[in-house]
Amino acid sequence: MENKRLKVVHLIATNEGGAYRAAKRINWALNNIGVDSKILILFKRKEEPNINSFYKSNMQIFFHKIIYMASVSKLKKYNIIGNIYESKIGVNILKNKLMKSADIINIHWVNDGMLSYNGIKRLGEKTGKRIVWTLHDMYAFTAGCYYSNGCDEYKRGCTHCHYIENNNQAQTYITSLFRKKKDALKENVSFVGCSNWISGCANESIISKNCLVETIPNPIDLKIFYPRRDFSRVYQRYMIPMGKKIILFGAMSAFSDKRKGYGYLLKALEFVENKKEYHIIVFGGKNDFLLPVNMEYTNIGVINNDDDLAMIYSAADVFIAPSIQENLSNTVMESLACGTPVVAFNIGGMPDLIEHQKNGYLARLYDSEDLAEGIQFCSKNKKDLSSICLKLVNERFNYKIIGEKYLKHYKKKVKKINEEGVK
Repeated sequence: MENKRLKVVHLIATNEGGAYRAAKRINWALNNIGVDSKILILFKRKEEPNINSFYKSNMQIFFHKIIYMASVSKLKKYNIIGNIYESKIGVNILKNKLMKSADIINIHWVNDGMLSYNGIKRLGEKTGKRIVWTLHDMYAFTAGCYYSNGCDEYKRGCTHCHYIENNNQAQTYITSLFRKKKDALKENVSFVGCSNWISGCANESIISKNCLVETIPNPIDLKIFYPRRDFSRVYQRYMIPMGKKIILFGAMSAFSDKRKGYGYLLKALEFVENKKEYHIIVFGGKNDFLLPVNMEYTNIGVINNDDDLAMIYSAADVFIAPSIQENLSNTVMESLACGTPVVAFNIGGMPDLIEHQKNGYLARLYDSEDLAEGIQFCSKNKKDLSSICLKLVNERFNYKIIGEKYLKHYKKKVKKINEEGVK
């Protein structure tokens, strides 16, 4: 199949969030090498050109949300809503004209009632189209967790879920979700992990271990995210004092998601020496977000413009990402692309992005004092670390390289070759 004739549709529930940002970049990478690639979302949360939406009216979206909320009754009954997610309902996505003409269906994030288990199964069985699931989280190969928080039950079928201790009915329900997903994903499906860590997890899950699983990182637009030399307007706009070392922290879901490691950040900041030399910039959360530390800080809230975001990354001396479980972080990649080193725990996809003491610092897991050591090391050595930040991003995450890797993946066989007796 010629590159220019290959048609790809990327499915994602809405045009917000990290998975959407990554999907949009992958879509652009494919178009950049001549593939006919388009995005189809369930509904728009914000107006955006060149994005195709399944629902066209607010009334359709309203009734869909009512039906979806009614569908999660068992999750509420067993008190696991917010920890376990299911794909019980979905729209008839095949009605959309983009779906009819596509050669490849690339799934990204299809919850909130976009695709049901049966809907995913029909895509493979009824259409014969190649289905690729890009793993922005662990949902595709667990019973319903986005992140397992250290649990490895997905390797055994999720038969002992730690969210529902001593509840046989709830456990039966969780196990049934796992089996439904396994059945839905047995036809014509392959997986792309955004990091080596998540690909390794998928290779151990009963759902995906016999399928093709390949690691392809997300790309980044180096025409937007690059070191900005004149970022004085950042200081002026947000009244940040000059002459301080800037620690940057993205606070989206910091309180509600323990996986983000907010508590470890607070402890780390207590260990930082010479606190008066530093100023913290917090972005991504609510404007009234308070940082209870004995250090100067400025909360600049949500940044909706990528140029402004790149300016803020460039102004920082170090970016801190204290997550205790993470795939391939968009914010970490963005920071590196702007020449700003990153401190993170040595977990998940962080080693794919950070080389210890070369373009950042990989701290020991749960060790806040080591995080503080990383903050001090990177902030003192930004000038020396920046060139390696840029070199790594250019070599591993530019659009052309990632687009070509996806194109090759689309043409590979779905199932693993039976060299070791795997059926």
